[in-house]
Amino acid sequence: MDVAIWNFPAAELLTSGMASGERASRFKLIRLEIPDCIRALQSGLADVALLPTLTVLRQAKDLDVVPAVALSSWRYPFAKIVISHDLSEPIRNVSYDPHFEMERRIAEIVLREHYRMEPAFKARDTDVLDDIATDAHLVVASDLPTQRLGDLALDLGEEWFELANYPMTWGLFAARKGTLSTRAIREVRDAVLESEGRRDVWIQAQETSADLHDFYLENMRFRLDDLSIAGLTEFRQYLFFYDVVDEVGDIPFVYIPEEEDEGGTHTPLL
Repeated sequence: MDVAIWNFPAAELLTSGMASGERASRFKLIRLEIPDCIRALQSGLADVALLPTLTVLRQAKDLDVVPAVALSSWRYPFAKIVISHDLSEPIRNVSYDPHFEMERRIAEIVLREHYRMEPAFKARDTDVLDDIATDAHLVVASDLPTQRLGDLALDLGEEWFELANYPMTWGLFAARKGTLSTRAIREVRDAVLESEGRRDVWIQAQETSADLHDFYLENMRFRLDDLSIAGLTEFRQYLFFYDVVDEVGDIPFVYIPEEEDEGGTHTPLL
């Protein structure tokens, strides 16, 4: 099975079960930038892909989604709102990388609902932030935890949690509509859950800062449980309120009937 996976630190632990677990021989991993995963799926390069939740919601009619597993977290050190002044002053504009539309929408929700600010979001075409005259920058980067960002940098995942009281679900495994077999569901689901079981071993093998060690140990989540489902529902409602999606539609999960499942985890329908 060809699986497109983010070439991004947040996905490394999640995919460790596919890369080196008992099922490693059953997967060909295709490591891509986050925005490229949907194109790999659409073109047939990949059978299954890890996609940003917003992408799944916008293209729900064309996708089937693996149940029971997802990439979520309570905080997210790879996406931050970097502000040039303190929060006693209004934020009038925010620059952002247009490749990360989901993070831009979360930032918009957080700033409006949590801080009562409605800045204009301006797409940027450079990574040299000092050359951009705005009050704040939304930065999404693999090396963000090691960058010196100044005194005020808001962790986007933590800000969402403080607003919604649920973890943010960053990504879901999806396939083209009508192509997700029972076998594929089991393989992906079980490999992801195996990654969760390998968490301690994987973390011990990494050279990370104390903060990232804590993030991987305490904050990364792989099961699509009640908390994740509640967070997804909250996110979908905000996106509808902000006219990002046309309706609060269901996520197109494909389920294995419990009597056919071989010891797996059945997730309630949303």
